Amino acid sequence: MKNICIGFILLITIALLSHTLGAQSLDQIAWRLTVHTAHTNHISMTLSGYNPNSFTWSFSFPNAVWAVYSIDGDVQIDGLIPPMSITISIPPGATLTEPMDHYGYVEPGYHTLQAHAFTSTGFVPIGSPAIVNVSTLNPYQMNWELIIDNVDTNGNIWMRLAVTNPLSIVWTYAFYNYPWFNFSIDGQTNPIITLPAVNYLTLQPGETQYRSMQYTGTLDPGSYILQALIDHYGSDLLVGNPVIVTVPPVSNEDLITPSLAMTVFPNPFHQSLSIAFSPSKSGLDRISVYNLKGQRIRELDSVRQSDGTLYTIWDGMDLHSNQVSNGIYVIKRIYDGGTEIRRVTLIR
Repeated sequence: MKNICIGFILLITIALLSHTLGAQSLDQIAWRLTVHTAHTNHISMTLSGYNPNSFTWSFSFPNAVWAVYSIDGDVQIDGLIPPMSITISIPPGATLTEPMDHYGYVEPGYHTLQAHAFTSTGFVPIGSPAIVNVSTLNPYQMNWELIIDNVDTNGNIWMRLAVTNPLSIVWTYAFYNYPWFNFSIDGQTNPIITLPAVNYLTLQPGETQYRSMQYTGTLDPGSYILQALIDHYGSDLLVGNPVIVTVPPVSNEDLITPSLAMTVFPNPFHQSLSIAFSPSKSGLDRISVYNLKGQRIRELDSVRQSDGTLYTIWDGMDLHSNQVSNGIYVIKRIYDGGTEIRRVTLIR
């Protein structure tokens, strides 16, 4: 009888050891996918695994990136994953946490997120799916302002991009390139080299942050339209209002005299705008119309009047003879290396 009891105890011990040391499965762990924030350009998640067993749980994965996720059934893998095996161990009563972030555009609305373990047999779902409402988060929720600090006679411009959070909540936005801020001059984007790197812009309610910029090219004396730009999924997004900057002349000889000044009337105008000015010495004056994005939408030809002044009319049409919408436009005159600008308002 004693031998029978000892044998029974040995069998139980062997069974427990085989369970502890033998093949362990993913379902022995309580997995949970927690979604912290879900916006159209960034979803922040954490995968947690709690070990409720009395033994240390260990599992070998064929790849170092062993935990992934899917959105509406589409497994998300960022780039190539090198075949580098890894063993994950969780002691009894301990919890393993694995942060996960999704960068890339997701349509606003409800989506199903599911954690997966990347095993030798493929992507195995772990834990329950999480249904989240992805909200729209865009830069237009912030107040942007391009501040000009200084302009010298060589055309160098020192400026700052100010961004203020007018909301009552913390606002965080993920940019995918650096630098993510730039500017354009008369519609031409300032050429810069950007690198693929995720950058976060986090603003507390009412907080304002600044980003410094500088233009070091060569600009002739005159007025120019500057527009702040930010990176938006690899494209330039216009933010804030354009700013008119005047590059001062080197000497008084380059100043425009009152007799050359351009006049526009009526302003605001409803159907047509009259533009008159005295010709420069060369007589090679050019009149262009720009929108507030800094895009040139029309070139105007002028005719000489009997009193010697040059005169032209803008009929509110663009280069393709289409009526432009109501709003503010910029009339720009280029003459003998200088420029002159007038803002006009079209109200039909």
